[in-house]
Amino acid sequence: MRRHVHPDVSRLAEAIATLFHPHVEVALHDLTSGRIVQLWNPFPGRRPGDRSPLAPELNPRTAGTRVIGPYPLVDAAGRRLTSISVPVEDGAGLLCVNFDRTAIDGALAVLASLAPAHLEPATDPAGGDWPARISAAITTWCAARNLTPRHLTKDARRQVVQQLDAEGLFETRNAVEHVAAALGVSRATVYNLRQRAGSTPTPCRTTTARS
Repeated sequence: MRRHVHPDVSRLAEAIATLFHPHVEVALHDLTSGRIVQLWNPFPGRRPGDRSPLAPELNPRTAGTRVIGPYPLVDAAGRRLTSISVPVEDGAGLLCVNFDRTAIDGALAVLASLAPAHLEPATDPAGGDWPARISAAITTWCAARNLTPRHLTKDARRQVVQQLDAEGLFETRNAVEHVAAALGVSRATVYNLRQRAGSTPTPCRTTTARS
């Protein structure tokens, strides 16, 4: 079994194992002897000198010089791995990077359990998901101009309000409140912006004391 490892290969393997510790193991295989030459961040139960559990396409005659993978593996301990391999040292060795998917698979399972397959949107009693439509319209307008809703100039806010009016999004209950919240301004500011944009603000209801 070859024991010498080229310094460049060793440094590269150590860098990858260090960056992705503890989720990645790097293994150098001797394709001639079929043994593991060296391991960086070895998974439990693995050590140099072990027989290389390589698939037939990774043998010395067919490995060539191409990068192989990524491809799925299941190790002796039952861990699901995603691996990628590259021949090194003129094809005499094979450097394999093995990513243990245990942590990410567990996180995905938790996220899947928290996210229902279908979620009914909250709708306005008058019909239509008005808050979402107003927020989406503001977000779309700002994104097209590389702006954020809460950091607009007065003129930009006026243009946003004018656009919302053109789409009829003020013709619903509490529209002014929704717009004010999305823009981070007061309701009075939204009324003033509508006036400046040439719109007719929805009048506020007032009560008059009777004598």
